[in-house]
Amino acid sequence: GNANVNTWVPEVRNLYQDYKRIYPNEEPGQIVRIYLMADSDNTRDRVTGSFADVVFHKHKPSGQTNR
Repeated sequence: GNANVNTWVPEVRNLYQDYKRIYPNEEPGQIVRIYLMADSDNTRDRVTGSFADVVFHKHKPSGQTNR
């Protein structure tokens, strides 16, 4: 949608929980690379996206919630 056009949107993820949601019977291996991607081909639209200030924490930062 257009609600966040021209707005930086913060996102906090728990990568372990995301992995377990997709692969519930497996434990993740050693992380060797991370890809950040934006995909709009299913909407047949053109977009521009940017990523900035990407930070990984071993533990959840205080005051943050998982999405």
